[in-house]
Amino acid sequence: HGPDECLLNTIEACTISVYPNEEQHLSFILCLERLASANELNEWINCFNTTGLATVPIDCYKSGYGNVLENQYAAETAQLDPPHKFVPWVLVDGQPLQEDFKNFVTYVCNAYKGEQVPEACHPLPLMNNSLKKATPSYPASLLSADTPYSITWLLIYGIHFSFSFSLL
Repeated sequence: HGPDECLLNTIEACTISVYPNEEQHLSFILCLERLASANELNEWINCFNTTGLATVPIDCYKSGYGNVLENQYAAETAQLDPPHKFVPWVLVDGQPLQEDFKNFVTYVCNAYKGEQVPEACHPLPLMNNSLKKATPSYPASLLSADTPYSITWLLIYGIHFSFSFSLL
């Protein structure tokens, strides 16, 4: 959708590469998403300062390595099963949430099998849906259990990333 989007796609890819810790790179990506929602993307460089991350991903972009990463993400996106139809494209254990991705936490809470219900799940309504048997994920700060969770997420800028972890 234009040179600005390509720049930010590459900066995000570089940020994920330079900062493989999900909490670090997700905080940066969420900062960019907030700026996009506020139509203030020209302020993107401030997200490094806001998140406390160094500007090393800019060097990654300038070196051309960001384009290599973008091509890898494009290849991963082309292999998604089911194939993505729009962004964000959220899969919970391989099941697309379609347009219902905003209810992600509800899907996680409905799939939760632990004995102690996480605090994040208390205010959420129970759903009767086809994903109820899935074991999806959400940042460990919200849920806790020893069950492995995984998510594949294709964000608004086309960056595809996935992660798996146990919520302890």
